[in-house]
Amino acid sequence: MNELIKRYIELLFSEGNKNKRDIIINLGLLIEKNTDKENPTDYVQLLPSDLLVVNLSEEEKNYILDELIYFLSKGRNYYDSVIWAIGKSYDEKFIEKALETVIHEKLYVYKDVLQQINFVVDIIKSEKIDELLSTINLMLKFG
Repeated sequence: MNELIKRYIELLFSEGNKNKRDIIINLGLLIEKNTDKENPTDYVQLLPSDLLVVNLSEEEKNYILDELIYFLSKGRNYYDSVIWAIGKSYDEKFIEKALETVIHEKLYVYKDVLQQINFVVDIIKSEKIDELLSTINLMLKFG
């Protein structure tokens, strides 16, 4: 496991860290950079130089995604950024896990979170993800 990735994950869970959103965004961009999707994004402008050179293995990518879902499950803030970062994987399995976590933990879905969920659902079309979105919408409707 890349030591830099471990350090970023440790910082994400560190109580004293005030830059959690930046860490989540950087991890999401790193995941996206390491997918096989065609993408015109210039990561030189977006990623810190230490992450720019990281090429993730499938195991490392899955580790980051699992940690982001765990972070989400702990009821912490930044749900919108976490959903966005997980969506950058284009991985149906992890997107389903993230939406299931939102439902299971009864996380408060505010406007920005719903916007990210809808964005992810528009990109990854599947019956299971559509069902999860319907459940989330029902949660919103009936509290």
